[in-house]
Amino acid sequence: MDSDVATLCRSIAAELAAAGAQAVVLTGSHARGTATAESDVDLVAIGEGPGYELRAASGRLVSVTWRTAAAQQDQFGRPRGAVLAVPAWRSAVIISDGAGVAADLQEQARNWSWAELVSPPAEWVAAELTGWAEEVHKLAAALRRGRPRVAAVQRNLLATQLAPVLAVHFRLLADSENDLWDLVAARSGESWVSVQDRALGLAGESLAGSCQAALDLYAAAVSLARDAFTEQQRQVVAGAVSLARRDA
Repeated sequence: MDSDVATLCRSIAAELAAAGAQAVVLTGSHARGTATAESDVDLVAIGEGPGYELRAASGRLVSVTWRTAAAQQDQFGRPRGAVLAVPAWRSAVIISDGAGVAADLQEQARNWSWAELVSPPAEWVAAELTGWAEEVHKLAAALRRGRPRVAAVQRNLLATQLAPVLAVHFRLLADSENDLWDLVAARSGESWVSVQDRALGLAGESLAGSCQAALDLYAAAVSLARDAFTEQQRQVVAGAVSLARRDA
């Protein structure tokens, strides 16, 4: 860790401790040693606090997230939360920890396994993809009714929110949210990469083209997780996939 960042963290940690934090840890790129000039300083304060805040300090952007130890443990048990929280705590740098709360949380993260989730990963993935069927219907309706803004919003949701679901499907942990889409792409194969890039508009696709790619992306996600669905869920996602293909 950069010495200036270490000094800044200690100063803010003292302030947070005075405000009731039991412990303060540094997470993110500065903790991993991969920070760039644009990277913010990510601090987690364990205790009751204001939730989340951004501040400017010593020429750096600093994020402070307040979370109780129980809430952090709960995040380890939630499929989507664990994808980022577990690796973040594994590499975290403890700044202050008078009662050993942060050390205990870090040990939990380092000993964590997918078996510790509150619901089995496959069940969670199936439920999430079934829920996203509603957005497929909204996107298809927006395209047919000539509502480009609504279509663009729904496209963006599908283009950005399906990959985190597949991260759980593939049992992937990501050091950074910025790495998540590339990790999922690497596991999903070239066809997924192609349609995801078109849904994101990386090759200058038209609105209609990128929207159709987002519909195709949903169909691809359903195909990848096809063995996870109950019969009722299968009917819902099959209807959405059929609708997506009719719009092709």
